[in-house]
Amino acid sequence: MQARPGEWDAKQARDEALARLQRALRIVDAVEPDPGVLPPFDTPHPVEPDAVAPQLSSSANDTAGASTAAPVTAELTAHRQVAVAGLPAALGVVDIVALVRERRASCTEILQECLRRIEGTDATLRAWEFVDAGRALEASRALDAALSARAHAPGLAGVPVGIKDIIDVAGLPTRAGFTPFARRVAATDADVVASLRDCGAVVAGKTVTAQLAYADPPVTLNPLAPERSPGGSSSGSAVAVAAGHVPAALGTQTAGSVLRPAAFTGCVGFKPSFGVLSTRGCFPLAWSLDHVGVITRSVADCRLVFGACARAAPTATMRSAPRLGLVSAAVELASADIREATARAAAALVGSGAQVTPIELGVSLDEVWAAHQVIMQSEAAAVHRHLLARHRDHYQPKLRAFLELAERIPAATYVNAQRLRSCARKRFAHSAMAVDALVLPTVSAFPADRSSTGDSMLQALFTATGMPSITIPLERSDEGLRHALQLAASHGRDGQLLAVAEWCEVVLLALSQAAR
Repeated sequence: MQARPGEWDAKQARDEALARLQRALRIVDAVEPDPGVLPPFDTPHPVEPDAVAPQLSSSANDTAGASTAAPVTAELTAHRQVAVAGLPAALGVVDIVALVRERRASCTEILQECLRRIEGTDATLRAWEFVDAGRALEASRALDAALSARAHAPGLAGVPVGIKDIIDVAGLPTRAGFTPFARRVAATDADVVASLRDCGAVVAGKTVTAQLAYADPPVTLNPLAPERSPGGSSSGSAVAVAAGHVPAALGTQTAGSVLRPAAFTGCVGFKPSFGVLSTRGCFPLAWSLDHVGVITRSVADCRLVFGACARAAPTATMRSAPRLGLVSAAVELASADIREATARAAAALVGSGAQVTPIELGVSLDEVWAAHQVIMQSEAAAVHRHLLARHRDHYQPKLRAFLELAERIPAATYVNAQRLRSCARKRFAHSAMAVDALVLPTVSAFPADRSSTGDSMLQALFTATGMPSITIPLERSDEGLRHALQLAASHGRDGQLLAVAEWCEVVLLALSQAAR
């Protein structure tokens, strides 16, 4: 008898999950870490982003003390503005902050324009789980009233933001794409949401997530290529920003769920160092891997939103063109067109004064992937142990198979995976300290259709090691998506990474425009 589509999906999901787990177990069990290497019982100590890397290295070709900071050019401002479906250009965070501070636009006017854009395209794109228009308008009007009585505007006054629907917003349900959570209303804001509100940001609503932040494709469409995946699991956040619904949105990343959807939709996606942004109020997938991240349309926008979330603005600035380490092993894993796009980007950066040299990370990328897979699957099984027992039939095929197969992971293998992770952290950090940032493709390949959220391996390298990473869009691919470049730095050097990324963004924007 032929299987029904749902049954076939479940079997295929289980077969794929089993093959992936078996490969991870073979790799982890074949490695013998030094007996002196301990599992990372303590997570990396959180570092205030404004306290790290106050300046970058100076090149011998630059005058000492001369500033080569990326200028905020008219072209870069235009890059922040996105036209969709004939609507006026969408403004970025930097633009909105300036308009409100100079009293050239009210918070209410800014929000109303965003709501019009959502109404105009979201019936097709389906980026939003819930648009909280009523309370958002109330908050905007309250901000306008407060601003009329004082001269100083909070850092993000009037900036509308989207919040991934595994992050709590007081008074709204956190459904996480999971039917049993339909009436799970948050009593308080997650820490990062409270920080944004304190800086004057306005929560426009909750964005669609892959179920419980794993890998089952959500309903959201990619505005660049509707037949292709928008990535996941922060699909709705990326699409809401890419479509100009809001200038910024929060996502989460346990493998590649901020950078990958940002890359597939042509946005900037930033995953800070592990521990810098609180995950309190976020439904977990794997405790020691979960990060909150930011998706915007420019690095400058990302810097402002990240600073608000961290309650400490990053202050690192460029003193010279950066030294960049091209991760050769990662480039070799990518498809031919992505390798070529990465080479063009590297050449453009060199042409603008950057030093780009090949660099080795000191550990097999396969081993880091395998350790990450074992850790994530083991911890996710612990998170969902009781929920899965009660609500098994409500789990989508990929997540259900992922959790059910976790029982095959021996405790000793989990511990060895953590030890491998410790080794990778130390060796990655050693390599990263030799340069201002590591450079590599964000993704290894584009998904052929919407049945997958894409491969997370290259993003997961820095999720596993807790290092900050960011993706910057490049030119369009033949498939209509955007190529993307990933940069990463040592743990705690978030400010340094953002400064390098902002410098690179100006160069890469010119490359993208030349390719049109």
